[in-house]
Amino acid sequence: TRGAHVGYRLAKSPTLISVKDIVQALEGNLSTVECVKNPSVCKRVKSCVTRDVWETLDEKITTTLSSITLDDLVKSQGRLKK
Repeated sequence: TRGAHVGYRLAKSPTLISVKDIVQALEGNLSTVECVKNPSVCKRVKSCVTRDVWETLDEKITTTLSSITLDDLVKSQGRLKK
């Protein structure tokens, strides 16, 4: 929720908010190509030689972004300022 002094108040703990949550809220779908999440957009989806590459990349991106929390970022920022 929007805070009284232009900031924001979190609805849950920073330890429970992943970077994936943040990026999805700001950008929407994280897929590198649309056919990974919506196969019906491409007629060649069953014969596409690169689709496996895109699916693997999407899984890696999701896993990585899910493994980092807002709390982790705040702690990293604190270490960088020292």
